[in-house]
Amino acid sequence: MKKIAILLVLGVFLTVSCEKKEQEPQVSNINFTPCKQEVLKSSKLSGNVEVVFTNNGVQIKYYNFGVPCDFTTVDVTHTFVNGVLSITQKGDGDAKCICYSDVSYTISGISQNAVNVIFINEVQVYCHNNGNEINKVLLLTVDYTTNTFKEGKELEFSEISEPFSITHEYDPPCDFGYLKLFYEEINELLFFGTIHWMGLGKIEFPQDLLNANQFQIVPTYDLVYPKNGYEIIFGESFDNKTYESVWLTLQSLTKAREYLKSNPEQVVKMFLYTPSIGCGNPEDWYWVVFLTK
Repeated sequence: MKKIAILLVLGVFLTVSCEKKEQEPQVSNINFTPCKQEVLKSSKLSGNVEVVFTNNGVQIKYYNFGVPCDFTTVDVTHTFVNGVLSITQKGDGDAKCICYSDVSYTISGISQNAVNVIFINEVQVYCHNNGNEINKVLLLTVDYTTNTFKEGKELEFSEISEPFSITHEYDPPCDFGYLKLFYEEINELLFFGTIHWMGLGKIEFPQDLLNANQFQIVPTYDLVYPKNGYEIIFGESFDNKTYESVWLTLQSLTKAREYLKSNPEQVVKMFLYTPSIGCGNPEDWYWVVFLTK
């Protein structure tokens, strides 16, 4: 019996000793370009991230990453848990001014089959499509007079549509009126707001918008723009600088960047909601902005 016990222990020892330990993913080959003082807003590469899987792991290239002007290196750290690869990249330096650098690196020991989602500085840059797609629209509001972010909400629809067109139904207020906006391709309600003459309307749909403090902000200095610009979907038109100032209020939101990254060809849609008109108070007004994945 002793001989059998010894043989069993020896067999277990040999089995364990022959097992290969899984290597922890490692960051290597970090490269970055010198400071670029300006980035063209129309640049198709502005804020763009390339993700390429190879036999060695995953290669990342982040174009026009915002860093302090006195940076000397870019630090890259990561965690990889349950298929979620979360990367943090940050330029060193203390300068208040911002410049831009193209940053690239490899994270070894990660296969494409093991990765579901990749985030860089809390913004999603890659998602493995498992076939269970959900059609999502992000609604955000910006105060008209202060240009500050107010509220927002993600809307989800089971029907998928590649085009994203918005139609409206408008009842002008003699005393009371309303505006409804519809996702044309799937005939779903996106927005319903009442409008009062000499009074104050409100948003009836969607309900339960989240306050601005419930949205995460990216911890970087770079600016991203929609390369195909903006579209006014209802009401008075303004100049492009006005639309851009609205977007600059929102572009630092993690969620807004996630949507823009997911659908970089989209046109950002917006309109000015005026729940009070006649002798209405502009302090009651705000921009409503839509993005889609």
